[in-house]
Amino acid sequence: MTVFRPPADKSNGTAVVIFPGGGHRMLVYTAEGYAPAEYFVRQGITAFVIKYRLAGEEG
Repeated sequence: MTVFRPPADKSNGTAVVIFPGGGHRMLVYTAEGYAPAEYFVRQGITAFVIKYRLAGEEG
């Protein structure tokens, strides 16, 4: 999990959890995780980007 926090003076007390999309083999962190998190931070919202396992991963 990566936490994106707005500056204390801009924080509005809300938060969002983001599960990036992708397929069965990979997650699209940049376009569907980090970019939306940065947008939310600019709005004063704390964002949590979750990294999770996929069905197509080895092991």
